[in-house]
Amino acid sequence: MSGSRIPSADNQNKKTVKRSGHPQLTRITLKRSTPIEEKRNDEETCHKRKDFILSLQPEGILYNHNCIFIDEAGFNINMIKGHTRSKAGAPAFVKTKIKRATNVTILFALSAEGVESCHAKIVKGGTTVSMKY
Repeated sequence: MSGSRIPSADNQNKKTVKRSGHPQLTRITLKRSTPIEEKRNDEETCHKRKDFILSLQPEGILYNHNCIFIDEAGFNINMIKGHTRSKAGAPAFVKTKIKRATNVTILFALSAEGVESCHAKIVKGGTTVSMKY
């Protein structure tokens, strides 16, 4: 069988199969994957979330009315391209002014209505130094 042919009942070539909308031919593209934990939306995890919300009610905290979650996240802003082209067998280098990324800390306060407050700060010397907002 030649490389330009794909197996089918009437031995059509690849171009014809694409044009005719052959149900067995699927277009696939290469993308970066995004990991999602299996347990994120399973029944047990959803039950734990519901139990947590119900445990707040005796304290007078109503999830949809007067509950605000505060969270801090530190991360590096990496402006270096993750993919580049190079000749086969040669390493793919990207020239940059600096090798390390900028450290940023973001502080959010979220309620059922949306974002209550948000602060971002560029942190020099790592994210372990004390900060004032």
